[in-house]
Amino acid sequence: MADLTKLMKQAQEMQSKMQLLQKEIANKELVGEAGGGLVKVTVNGRHEVKKIEVDPSVWAEAQEVILDLVIAAINKANLEIEKFS
Repeated sequence: MADLTKLMKQAQEMQSKMQLLQKEIANKELVGEAGGGLVKVTVNGRHEVKKIEVDPSVWAEAQEVILDLVIAAINKANLEIEKFS
């Protein structure tokens, strides 16, 4: 019976650690870049886009290219988040 009590206590401790880790990940911000750094997207651990930066030189390009770069940067930022999950 003591082993079961010890096991339950360990499970509760592990659950508390997991909740803390999830909060840390949710607050972490990571950056995805595309176009050699011309477009940067910052996301948090909840996959929320917090900031988009586009180099001024890119605005002279076609709108389709800009949108493709933004999508690529978002996807790369989300891949960075997955490394912590």
